[in-house]
Amino acid sequence: MSGRVTSGPTAKTPYKRRAGVGIEMTEADIAGWVARFADLGADPNAFRDANDPSRRLKIMWAISPENGGGPAAISRPHPFHMSYIESEPGHHPVLHYHEYAEVFVCLRGQYTIHWGNAGEHKVVLDPYDVLSVPPRLMRSV
Repeated sequence: MSGRVTSGPTAKTPYKRRAGVGIEMTEADIAGWVARFADLGADPNAFRDANDPSRRLKIMWAISPENGGGPAAISRPHPFHMSYIESEPGHHPVLHYHEYAEVFVCLRGQYTIHWGNAGEHKVVLDPYDVLSVPPRLMRSV
């Protein structure tokens, strides 16, 4: 067994694709739905513990509805936020949790996420590995 999840007749998804006529958008309209990585600015004040230099992370918001998380390229309504985080070894936020799932994807190098009420467990992600942290699980990167 490869351990990979495959789709097929028994795969269940909460979404449906629809055929027919959709909405119309111009190039100018769609521009507000595009985030160019090269154009994203870093938000050094994204979290309360950012005043501690060892807690600072370079956070670039791609999607943040109404800029609720921070200044984002895409601020239109979405049921989620999406950001890129660049961090140096030893630079991490305090142990915390969210009321929602949080997804981490390592893009290069390795990314370690600690979890547990005392941060006693860890998982190391390699490039393109994904961890979906369940709601209310204490964690830190």
